[in-house]
Amino acid sequence: MSLQPWSAVDERAIEWCVPQDESGMPDLGHFSTTVVRLGNAGCASGIAYWANVFKGQTLYIAFDWVEVRQGVPILTDPNAIVTNLKLVDEAGVEISELAHVAQITRMVHDLNWQQYAAEAAKQYRLDTVACRLTLTRQAAPPYGHERERQARELRKAA
Repeated sequence: MSLQPWSAVDERAIEWCVPQDESGMPDLGHFSTTVVRLGNAGCASGIAYWANVFKGQTLYIAFDWVEVRQGVPILTDPNAIVTNLKLVDEAGVEISELAHVAQITRMVHDLNWQQYAAEAAKQYRLDTVACRLTLTRQAAPPYGHERERQARELRKAA
């Protein structure tokens, strides 16, 4: 099992009162975007991780994404966004799960994550093609004098 980016982060919940407007939203910065695999038609899927220091702790949001076609990533499941942000109302009471999912999803959609995911997928595809070409060249059968040399060595060894 590989180490996920958020597994090394402080898991303590950070309480945050949801503002009436968008002005008080915590700023998140891009931390990492990882391609996990290539699927049908070369479409990638992966994990995005955004974080920042907020109230003296590391605030993070991590989520899965998938390309519906090459270069067009979408959020895989809004209900599966991982965060250590605990949303509370003005009275300090934790908001409902539905309201939490809606607010966190809104925060994710305000991020520029699609650009990072599309770039990561594009680079992954390029790296995969380059790796396949290298492996193909290494596995190619020897030709001409190289084949003859290998045959002589095999006869000597026998």
